[in-house]
Amino acid sequence: MLRVASDSGATKWGILILLGPPVINLILSSFAFPSGFGVMFSRIMFWPMLIPAISVVSAVFLMSEIAVRFFGGVGRSIGFFRVVSYSSVVLWVSVVPYLLALFGILDPTGLYNLIWLIGVIWIFVVSYQMLQFHHKLTSKDAGTVVAIGVLSYLLFRNILGRILVGSYYRFWY
Repeated sequence: MLRVASDSGATKWGILILLGPPVINLILSSFAFPSGFGVMFSRIMFWPMLIPAISVVSAVFLMSEIAVRFFGGVGRSIGFFRVVSYSSVVLWVSVVPYLLALFGILDPTGLYNLIWLIGVIWIFVVSYQMLQFHHKLTSKDAGTVVAIGVLSYLLFRNILGRILVGSYYRFWY
C-alpha cells in the first residue's frame, strides 16, 4: 500500500480501476437495453452509473483532508487516493450483471447495486487501514474519519442524484 501511495504513475491506473467498471457497464447497457446506444447517454442511466464513483472519490479526498487538517495526518491526499482507488478493483465484478443482461439472463440493476455496496464497504475498510499507515492516525481517529467519510459518501451521492438525475434517482435499489 505504501509503495502505491508514493508511485506517481499509479494515479492514472487508480482512476482507470475506479472509473472503468461504470464506463464499461454504460457501454454494455447500450447493447442490453431495447433503446440501444441512446440509453448510454440518458440521465436515467449515465448519471446513476457515475454518481457512486464520483461520490467515492469525493469522500476519499475529504477523508484525507480531514485527517491532515483536524487529526494531524502526515501523508498526502493523492497518495491516499491512489491506494484507495486500487482497492476498488473489486468493483470490476459489477461488469458481470451487465454481461449477463446481454444474454437476457437477468435485470442487472439490483445485482449491480449490491456489488457496489459491497465494493464501497471494502473501500472504506481499506481507507481505515490507510489512514493508520499513510496518515499515521490512531485507530480511534481513523475510525472517526471513516465515519465522516461514510456520511459524506451518502450525502454526496444523495445530493448528486437529486441534482443530476432528479426525482427519478433512487438512493437504494
